[in-house]
Amino acid sequence: MRSLLISALVLSMVAGCASRAPAPSPSTTTRPDSRAEAPLPAASAPAPAAPRPSPLVSEQRWLTQLFEGTPVVISSDAEGGVNLLVPMVHAFDTASAQPKPALKAVLDKVGQSLKRQPTSRLTIGTASADRAQAARAHLVSRGVGAHRVAAQAGGSGDGVALRLSLAPAGIGRLEDSAPAMQQKSAH
Repeated sequence: MRSLLISALVLSMVAGCASRAPAPSPSTTTRPDSRAEAPLPAASAPAPAAPRPSPLVSEQRWLTQLFEGTPVVISSDAEGGVNLLVPMVHAFDTASAQPKPALKAVLDKVGQSLKRQPTSRLTIGTASADRAQAARAHLVSRGVGAHRVAAQAGGSGDGVALRLSLAPAGIGRLEDSAPAMQQKSAH
């Protein structure tokens, strides 16, 4: 019995020697004439994706193109916001809180930006609280959610300052869709 086990062990070792040679490693290749080629370079890991730019970058480009050649000044700030300054001469008449057509046109375009960017909000700053509220009311009348537009009094009186900024994710999506949901439930 012992000799049978030793014979089986020797046979398995001999059979192992007679098996095929191991396949070449992925880092080398062989030619038909069995000469080894230079090692292949290891596959490099894909480069990390570039950080995604703020959605407001595209809005700033769009607004800059729209208002090119006008007195509207557009800039960005360190927090990633987009600032627009509409000179007072184009915004309100003296002693009036009613926005001029030029300011309404700017507000309409900024309103389009707000609708395209659901996580953005707008702050309107003028020297007068009444004027800031009138500008805000214009945007709300155009379908922009009132919760996304803040009116602030203060400033130099040189013009109307508008600041688009990003809000925490998902601001007001329920409130923005509330009128649409009410219409659907009425049917």
